[in-house]
Amino acid sequence: MNAPKAYFEQGYQGKVKEVEQIFSALNGYVEVYAACDTLQVNDYNKFNMASFNEEHKKEMREK
Repeated sequence: MNAPKAYFEQGYQGKVKEVEQIFSALNGYVEVYAACDTLQVNDYNKFNMASFNEEHKKEMREK
């Protein structure tokens, strides 16, 4: 997921919990890992992705 962690916590986390409960009922234990602020491509200069900060994405990947 490309969204920052704060956006996940505000916008997605509740919905993910609902889905997690459904899968738990069907399959047992479920654990969700939010992969936030993901690096989409290796070289942002090759694509029209000016709204993303390549250095920030690389730093988040390392963490």
